[in-house]
Amino acid sequence: MPRALPVVLLLTWLVLPATSRSDIDLWPLLKISPESTTVLYPLYHREGKFLMLFPFFYRTNEGQDQHLLWPFVKVSKGRLSRVLPVWFSREPGEYTLLPIFRWTPREIFWPLPPVYLQRDGGFRLIAPLYAKRGDTEVVPPFFYRVREEGRPTRMGAWPILEYKGLAERKSVDFLRFLRADWGQERFAFRLWPLFSWRRDKDLRSVWLIPFQYERSDKHFDLALYPVFARRQDEETSGFWLAPFLYASSSKGFKMTFVGLFDMRRRSIAGTEDIHTSFTVLGFRNLSVFRRQAVTSADGKLLERKRRFLIFSDELDASGKRSLKILGKSLVSRKP
Repeated sequence: MPRALPVVLLLTWLVLPATSRSDIDLWPLLKISPESTTVLYPLYHREGKFLMLFPFFYRTNEGQDQHLLWPFVKVSKGRLSRVLPVWFSREPGEYTLLPIFRWTPREIFWPLPPVYLQRDGGFRLIAPLYAKRGDTEVVPPFFYRVREEGRPTRMGAWPILEYKGLAERKSVDFLRFLRADWGQERFAFRLWPLFSWRRDKDLRSVWLIPFQYERSDKHFDLALYPVFARRQDEETSGFWLAPFLYASSSKGFKMTFVGLFDMRRRSIAGTEDIHTSFTVLGFRNLSVFRRQAVTSADGKLLERKRRFLIFSDELDASGKRSLKILGKSLVSRKP
């Protein structure tokens, strides 16, 4: 019993209310005050809601965190937040069990097989078998699928095969050379660059090198490249028979025999004036002879430029006339 007396006295001091004790300061053996109690520091220390029984137990963070065998085990707000070296949970809903998995409000990860998932669906990975980012899914090394709102779904085996599909239209590409396209009142087939056939509600077309035929409610095309071509639509009409070209519309016309002559007539936008040109033996400024003129709707001459080899004669809108050689003025005459 005498040997147990110091222990009994110590326990008595610990359990007595603070108001019944006097301050004792024999630190680090014993320290007692209304604010704290210390016995054989650091074996026992209490201050406010902080409590330490070294090395077995700690109570910190205003009593919200408890530590067992610090730093190995931690309980925070009644939740197991750490068991070294395998368990970590810093926040509610966030868990790590090494080396098995990691789970957070944003992502999930485990190493075998390597899996990473963003919980909002933004990115998913099962390496090396599967990956998904946004609207794109990939199964390496060839297969993929892309689904974007308002755009065709695409899937395939890169670079061999690709499928595109909407409710109203679908297509298949094989090696980018062979393509089939079908949908509402539409079918098309292409073997690029040799052959193409297309049928729509108001369009028919065939392309077989060097032949092309296309017809719709609004236009007609027929060609045997590069020798012959014929086109007609609601505004223009023309044909090409090498080396001769003719085209016309409500705004003018063009007639060309390549390298021999070129004749053109067109309306000037925003006015009723008409621009005409005539070129012989050459192209534009690289020709033997070229004449350009602007006339009013009633045929009055407003401007004129004519050139033969290096000599030119020009009449501008103010009525001023100039004679030039190689573009340099020799004589000018005002009206």
